[in-house]
Amino acid sequence: MIDPMDTENYDMALMTSAIYRKAMEKAGKLIVPVASVEVLGNHGPLGADWMVSGAVVPGIAQRAHALFAPSIPYGDTLELPQASGTVNVSQQVLQEYYEAVARSFLQDGLVKQLFFLNFHSLNNRALDTTCRRLAHDGYSTYVLDWWKAVNAGTEGVLTDRQWGTGHGGEMITSVILYLYPDSVQMDAQDNALPLEQFGYYRDHFPGTSSPFAAYGTFSDYCAGASWGDLEHASAAKGKVLVERAIGGIVEFIDSAKWRHER
Repeated sequence: MIDPMDTENYDMALMTSAIYRKAMEKAGKLIVPVASVEVLGNHGPLGADWMVSGAVVPGIAQRAHALFAPSIPYGDTLELPQASGTVNVSQQVLQEYYEAVARSFLQDGLVKQLFFLNFHSLNNRALDTTCRRLAHDGYSTYVLDWWKAVNAGTEGVLTDRQWGTGHGGEMITSVILYLYPDSVQMDAQDNALPLEQFGYYRDHFPGTSSPFAAYGTFSDYCAGASWGDLEHASAAKGKVLVERAIGGIVEFIDSAKWRHER
């Protein structure tokens, strides 16, 4: 039987409604992971984002003393090549779905703080709309970007300092090699340098500090679905990156302000 006072258990999907209620009364915090199923070059698994969420969320929840919900696997992949196996959910549908899930958890007042832990950065557009609407209605909601948290911990780790944080590059591939080594087909990797104009788009992505935004798709960024030198990608580097990212995310959850404390 699941004991809601057992600090080793934070998976709400394994609880009965009554046990969940008791556990949430104590925790007050809920993590809702969101991910994607998408092409990751010729070497990475389609479910990389979803797989990583399953590997790291339980540990994050335990350290942050927060419950966690099942991961939402599909996301916004509009800019990516719609290669076989890639699933795209429109931003509008995704936003409405995220909001419906969040309101279901928030409606009884047990969840004081809801953290969307996002494993696919393009989902941030739908999450931004969702959380703005929820904040307007008085709820305390947050978006935590997993890959940006990983990126923040790359100092002294990556060999490919120019393109290593790119899609399917040294950073992401190292994390997958650490968590799911059997899912990576390094012999099949077809990474190359991004196209010449990628620098322009990178400097003008929506959400950057640039006053100007330019919109493109992966066909404007690279010849395939990934870029960067993978020669030095490794599980050892992935371990360091994962540990640093988890530490940063737990620190944020621990320090996050509840709106009623303003």
